[in-house]
Amino acid sequence: MRSTARSSRLAFALSVLLHFMVVPSSALRARTGWRSTLTTAHLRVRCTVRMALATDGRLPTPEQPAVMATPPTAQHSEPPMLLSDASAMIAGTAIGGGILALPIVTTPMGFLPALVALTCVWGFLLLTAIAYAEAGSSVLRQIHSESSGGRSTVFGVVSLTRRAFGGKISGACSVAFLTQMLAVVTAQVVKAGEMLALKLPLSPFLACAIPSAAAGIFAFSAPHRTVERANTWLSLALLVGFAALVAAAVGSGPVSSSLMTAKWGMLLPAKGVGSTWAVPVFLNMLCFGQAVPLVVSGMLPATSNEHKARSADNVVQTTQLRAVRSALLIGSVVPLVLSLVWAASSTALTSVLTKDSTSVLDPVMSLLEAPLRFSLPVSLLALGAIGTTLLASFLALGQFIDDALTNVKGQFTRRERNIASAIVVIVPSVLASAGPRLYMPLLAFSGAFPTTILYCLMPPLAAMVFHRRARDDSLELSNTALLPGGDLVRAALAVIAVGLVGTSAVDFASRMLPRVFA
Repeated sequence: MRSTARSSRLAFALSVLLHFMVVPSSALRARTGWRSTLTTAHLRVRCTVRMALATDGRLPTPEQPAVMATPPTAQHSEPPMLLSDASAMIAGTAIGGGILALPIVTTPMGFLPALVALTCVWGFLLLTAIAYAEAGSSVLRQIHSESSGGRSTVFGVVSLTRRAFGGKISGACSVAFLTQMLAVVTAQVVKAGEMLALKLPLSPFLACAIPSAAAGIFAFSAPHRTVERANTWLSLALLVGFAALVAAAVGSGPVSSSLMTAKWGMLLPAKGVGSTWAVPVFLNMLCFGQAVPLVVSGMLPATSNEHKARSADNVVQTTQLRAVRSALLIGSVVPLVLSLVWAASSTALTSVLTKDSTSVLDPVMSLLEAPLRFSLPVSLLALGAIGTTLLASFLALGQFIDDALTNVKGQFTRRERNIASAIVVIVPSVLASAGPRLYMPLLAFSGAFPTTILYCLMPPLAAMVFHRRARDDSLELSNTALLPGGDLVRAALAVIAVGLVGTSAVDFASRMLPRVFA
């Protein structure tokens, strides 16, 4: 009877998670129409939002705003995106390959420090995402006033920074985006190669080249419907593996004692694990800023004539902006809860399998060598996490290649495109062959610099600029203000982001320079 009740609760939890991963597909398909949008929330958000950001990198003139619009057949105004769909987009964006790195950081420090740090990072990301929504609503208003027909639009952080700060800053954001994507892809290839080499007698380069080539060739050449289905199954594998690991942790015996370890000093930059500081890893894993433009564009009404029914539009937009804030809150709580559960489960399982869980360098790799009831679920989790991230990243990089070639050459041949795609696949494989020691530094680098700059620093600064420009229009200011405290809070968020970047730079230098000059 007790096992039946436990199975029912587990099935219910799994159904809820599947809702957050799969529900938004129809909504996204109706709103985008791009050739690279995919089925699940995880892949669609990671791919389509980053495609929009990459396209913004063309830095068009003000007369040709960087806007991804729906096809002519969908130019009529659409009903606002549902809160559940928007929340699912946010949740799906933050669930990816970075989840495999979490136990490496949290197991040595203990669950309580991880709980505090993850919650603080989540709160910071939530506030910067709200600032992003504020700035995005101002960008949408500008776009709608410049366009005709009230078409749905999707903006990105690059077009947002171009309108706020000019072309040079947005050009730097394009470079940051490309750097972020290469770091994320290489990190996932490193982990995939390490896992493959654990089971097969392969050289480091071959172990990394096989998963990179398989994912890249499949993403670039397979029909999109096939990629959609593959990603759906990979997402399901991730969820099933995660649920099975949690069940294994609960069934392994009392876990409270294993969760009482607390090494608070490991949250400091100089006390992190190996070659990483924990905070950038948490930032990279929990970040959902890539999804904010789609949520803002989908939930806010499009108005092409700002003088038409302005008061009514402001009332509607204020209500929808509050709904955006609710979606950000609800959606971001899901990956936070999953991360906390995963941190607790991995710590408990590692303590069961080893005498001293804090001495295990990589709990995921340790679980892969454990009995089948542990190794099979973690294999499913790893397959789903790495697979969905690689597919989405390669597709986004493919769109970036198309945009870059179009911007540079105007037209390009299939051969040129294939060569560029091959380079995108080969470069991560070559870099990843340096070995597993690159995995954590790459994820930490992505979180410390591109992620923090693009989604934590730029949004509050842009929101401050747009609000100051609109200072004479009190109605518009009240319409787009979501953060309590106004510019004071936005400035504080920007200062924290700058502090994180500076601290990470010093930390990276202190860790890497001794190795270089050794």
